[in-house]
Amino acid sequence: MIKILLLALALNTSANTIKDLEKEFLQKGDTLSYYIADENGKVISSNENQNLIPASIFKIFSAYYILDKLGTDFHFSTSISYRGDIENGTLKGDLILNTSGDPYLLTPQIFDLIESVAQEGIKKVDGNLVVVNNFVNIERIGTVGLDDQPYNQSISGFNLNFNRFKSIGRSTQKSIFPKHDGFQTISSQKSLGPGVGFKNQNKNNQDIEKWQYTKTKDYFVEVPIRNSLAFNAYYFKKQLEQRGISTSGIKITNKEQSETKRLNTIKSPSSLDLVKLAMEYSNNLFIETLTLKATNKENLADAAKKMIKDLKIKTKGKIENSSGLTTETRITPKEIVNFIQENANQKFGSHYFINLLSITGHSGSLHRKYLNDDGFEKFRYKTGSIDYVYNICGQSFEKTKRTFCIMINNLQKRKLVDGKNTNRTERLREEAKGWRRAKERFSELLLLQM
Repeated sequence: MIKILLLALALNTSANTIKDLEKEFLQKGDTLSYYIADENGKVISSNENQNLIPASIFKIFSAYYILDKLGTDFHFSTSISYRGDIENGTLKGDLILNTSGDPYLLTPQIFDLIESVAQEGIKKVDGNLVVVNNFVNIERIGTVGLDDQPYNQSISGFNLNFNRFKSIGRSTQKSIFPKHDGFQTISSQKSLGPGVGFKNQNKNNQDIEKWQYTKTKDYFVEVPIRNSLAFNAYYFKKQLEQRGISTSGIKITNKEQSETKRLNTIKSPSSLDLVKLAMEYSNNLFIETLTLKATNKENLADAAKKMIKDLKIKTKGKIENSSGLTTETRITPKEIVNFIQENANQKFGSHYFINLLSITGHSGSLHRKYLNDDGFEKFRYKTGSIDYVYNICGQSFEKTKRTFCIMINNLQKRKLVDGKNTNRTERLREEAKGWRRAKERFSELLLLQM
């Protein structure tokens, strides 16, 4: 299956070396597919027409599309305003929070909005805190993994602190933050399932975020919020109260509100900066919110489908989202290499697209690797990995520029992990950590011999 002789000749190494690498790092059931093309048209490939799970490699397409459609200077905005009159510190009307989907809204910016209310002299709101959702309201990004994985959060107009809550477990106590009226946790004395620490209990689109948890050993974890719009509205109300500003209640609406006076507006980092962060940290929330804006679609699947159609990318299987958090989508390494080659030198502002990817030995998930003369800062790359999926694609910059994509999937084990959660699947998830390290090492050795 592997074109060992061709690869060996191209890498100026022995066939035995490549065979030894495969024997050491590839397991039964692993599918290896790669495509490497240099600037002179020379190609090294193996099984290059195999469609495999891209995982976060998919973000290469999304990042390009976002900048192409939104430009480099698009900003989300969140504003606070009020309607009514202020009499002796009491607002005879509503406080209005207008949202637009900012994925990088953090608590310090919430404090800025609230401080502008306090500086206006408002201590009491007779009406409601009206939260206007000028965006979507989606429960989760994908269906991959257990329910409490932090990278699979909800999306709404009001995204705050990456739509996650924090939990600290100690031998003497367990603390979960933040604490407010829209968040409830229930301790369970029995297991919630193999590997499950938190299990969501939200039903029938209820406003209260409700999670069940088990007592475990010491840890610190972040857990995704499933109804970010309501959860963050209650959080905002709690922060108002802590600043000494009371309200009668919360009203969530999709209808635009008439405003009397705007007090403050917070703008997100630019689309260019958000894409940089998304590529560096493989942030699903950033990619999905930006793609929704770029496509003007109401759900993740339709947004991703429009992106793929507009870019003329060939894929197989079901398209679920733009961040790659799915095991349904398939693509070949050749398709990815062709896209990178075609668009690497596209300029967005003062930045070339290829330089938005991480740099080996310098940044990204592999910044501690490639700290050697062969690899340091010579590769621009994006990785994509979930249990039993490991991919790395990008360009190398030496005497000859090469564009590469190496994809390794174990589809048999991935299918088992996607099935019913059992003790066996938990063991497979644990074993996947070692599997990934081996595939990282295999890819590293292969790249260094290119």
